Amino acid sequence: DQEIRTRKDECYTDIQRLEE
Repeated sequence: DQEIRTRKDECYTDIQRLEE
C-alpha cells in the first residue's frame, strides 16, 4: 500500500511541477 501511495505522490509532484 505504501509503495502505491509513493507512486501517486510522485505523479502528484509531476502535476504540481507542470502547473508551475
